[in-house]
Amino acid sequence: MVHPPAYGERPKGDMLRRPPSPLKMTKCELFLTEAELISLLARDPDLWKRAIERGKWEKRARATEKRGLEHVGDILPHLLTQLQKWRDNG
Repeated sequence: MVHPPAYGERPKGDMLRRPPSPLKMTKCELFLTEAELISLLARDPDLWKRAIERGKWEKRARATEKRGLEHVGDILPHLLTQLQKWRDNG
């Protein structure tokens, strides 16, 4: 797991040179650099952990959607058919 830098630790290298990323809010749009965002997240390690977990779920959901399987229910009829064929031939 990626751990946040200690509070007050200066960001290194690339983080200082990357352009700010947009963060859309309800009534405004913020532009934070990676270093600024890391600095904010370092103050709350639980938030850092939740954000990483949420990111993993989002990546998995996108990969599943890309494969065309938006939900397990979408493939369930196919799996049941295959199981029945296997039982009939077994």
